[in-house]
Amino acid sequence: MLLKNITISGLGGVGGYYGAMLVEAARREGLGRTISFVARGAHRAAIEERGLHVHTPERDFTVRPDYLAEDPHDLPPTDLLILATKSYDLEANIQQLRPIITPRTIILPLLNG
Repeated sequence: MLLKNITISGLGGVGGYYGAMLVEAARREGLGRTISFVARGAHRAAIEERGLHVHTPERDFTVRPDYLAEDPHDLPPTDLLILATKSYDLEANIQQLRPIITPRTIILPLLNG
């Protein structure tokens, strides 16, 4: 199964890093993958204005997702949903993202606390 539409929810240290790496890889490979971020409030506004900046010991880089939304209804159905939230927010996060989850969606929790 080709994972064409990938969505990341929870753009803190874990989700932001993996989300940025996926955006960068999708651009480099040119395979037509769509990377979407779900973010809210000031965090969404900052990413919209400046992109998502990642600083690692090896390099610094900034990416912009194909879609950036506060409301999942604004996103395409997803093939892979990466949930990088706190464990106690997992169930509520899945419920909120139901509009983009299909029977074929792979859900990958990367819980960070």
